[in-house]
Amino acid sequence: MSCVTGATETIDHLFFVCPFASHCWRTLNFTWYNSIHIEDRLYHGRIDNGQDFLTEAMMIAAWEL
Repeated sequence: MSCVTGATETIDHLFFVCPFASHCWRTLNFTWYNSIHIEDRLYHGRIDNGQDFLTEAMMIAAWEL
């Protein structure tokens, strides 16, 4: 299934940039640095939100997305 925006379904788009994904992360009170590489983005997410919470949130988000 493709995004309603018509964007190419990359991992970055699916998990971070897609409007639905962005909404899910905002609901969890996450802010991602979309201008940096995905590995660095996850590193900052771990620092900003804590390792345990990030792991749980990523599992929930992956299921929903």
